[in-house]
Amino acid sequence: MIGTKFNKFIVRYALCASLGALPALAQNNAPVRDPKALALLAQCALNMGTSAIGDFYATGTITRSDSKDSPGTIVSQIKGVKMRNDITFPDGLHSYATNGTSGWNLQQGKRAKAPYAAFAYYRPEYVPALACVIDPLRPRMNVQQVGLENVGINTAYHLEFSVPPSGSDNSETMISDFHVFLDQQTLVVLKTRTLIFDPAALENHSVWETYYSDYRLVSGALVPFHIENYLSGQKVNDIVFSSVQLNTGIPDGNFD
Repeated sequence: MIGTKFNKFIVRYALCASLGALPALAQNNAPVRDPKALALLAQCALNMGTSAIGDFYATGTITRSDSKDSPGTIVSQIKGVKMRNDITFPDGLHSYATNGTSGWNLQQGKRAKAPYAAFAYYRPEYVPALACVIDPLRPRMNVQQVGLENVGINTAYHLEFSVPPSGSDNSETMISDFHVFLDQQTLVVLKTRTLIFDPAALENHSVWETYYSDYRLVSGALVPFHIENYLSGQKVNDIVFSSVQLNTGIPDGNFD
């Protein structure tokens, strides 16, 4: 489905660009749709083989930076904006899932609903190729190019996504805030950045950054086999996938 929607996005973008219909400035809270940013994202999707991704099933190890425990195991399943991660550490199973409209987590045998901010604008973190197409397909989403920035030794295009505020209420703007950093030469995703929130108070939030490396071609798509997570600038997770499969036919019920 992602591939079909992506192809429609390309056609729609090309038509609008040719007619000069992509606004440079937001009016009446209409979203900003920067044509340069859209063009970069379209090329990113082509370069990364996004249209080849129907679903994603990966297994590997995850190491927590704040723990002396041995690495845990991770099983990650992704289908569009649906996600399920099952992580086993010495202290037990940790599971997280969202189906696009709701979410849940399981820790120490206790299952709880995920807060709205955790799933409302979820992007599949371990499949960065999808970050090039999901937000442009959301009609209310700002799509803007911030500029060029350094990501490690590479120079990257910094692209920003967010929903315009509704009057004085900017809660959806904060929840939807997302940043993608594309390598200037290859337009492959090097990094993403978002916010994570205190369920009781949106004003209490921290920056969550994800870095991608060791890209490999899997069934026509570029997939990172090494992923690092940083919370407020401090490394918290190191993930290494040992196996990645695409289009295995993951049932939708796995995400309920």
